[in-house]
Amino acid sequence: MISVTNNYKGMTNYILEDGLAATHLASTRYNLCRLENRETILGQLDNQDEIYLIHERDNFYDEYAVAVYYKDYKLGYIPRKINEEVSCYLDLFHDYQIEVTKINVVDIDKYIEIIFNISFVDVSG
Repeated sequence: MISVTNNYKGMTNYILEDGLAATHLASTRYNLCRLENRETILGQLDNQDEIYLIHERDNFYDEYAVAVYYKDYKLGYIPRKINEEVSCYLDLFHDYQIEVTKINVVDIDKYIEIIFNISFVDVSG
């Protein structure tokens, strides 16, 4: 397991020893559900090489916010309960893979449930 200094408060140990975290996509109502081409995007999410994470350090609401993008479209965020740990891993390793495991369209205009795995790779040697 990776040892992290106390620069990051309240680490959750949500990311397992093998660098894997399973989570859902938060804020789809305010991001993905508002995109005009959301149905097309949902049909393309199996191309996981084009899904990426951005640590939004200057986010007004949360300095640990991690946005999830598909191509140039913001889909939502990593949930707040684990975003600090995920942002730490992004800052430390930069190398990760994302695998979408479930897409459930509850209401195309209000809520789309997306479950995915993030796998971090230690590239520091």
